[in-house]
Amino acid sequence: MKRNPENTLKLLLILLIMTLCLYNGVLSAQSNQDAMPQVCFIGEHQKRYDNLINTHNELLLNVCQNSMDKAFDEWTSIMHDLELYADRQQFDLKGVKIWVNIFWTPAGKIDHFVFYPKPNSKNIDYDRMKEIVAGFLRTYPASQPASKKPYSHYGTASFPVYARLADVK
Repeated sequence: MKRNPENTLKLLLILLIMTLCLYNGVLSAQSNQDAMPQVCFIGEHQKRYDNLINTHNELLLNVCQNSMDKAFDEWTSIMHDLELYADRQQFDLKGVKIWVNIFWTPAGKIDHFVFYPKPNSKNIDYDRMKEIVAGFLRTYPASQPASKKPYSHYGTASFPVYARLADVK
């Protein structure tokens, strides 16, 4: 049986196009996996999380003019306001203890809230907590003055959050 070089070339071209389409689909699916939601667990989207740490290397303390009182008040205000929002959504955070990293835009809006429950935390529906935090972030105003760069803070939170120093006067 004699092979037709023209048909062989067509077949190779079709195989090449199919391979490229398949490869493009794999890359597209992989990039969707790497997309990071606004609220997630530490470690869920590690590459994107590492990138956020590198790009948000300005600290909340620096944005607060190196005032521990201002930075602490900002941190506790956010956690306190989150707790109040959760209460309004009939979601009880009391007993929840987390490690949390918050990333802000230069304009002072919270960009990402990445957390993980501590071993001694109350057991709750953490997927529901992610939804609550995402809803909170949609309504939470920018609170810090603009910074030249995106910034972040890594800390812990325990609920209930006790009164802020500014509130106890």
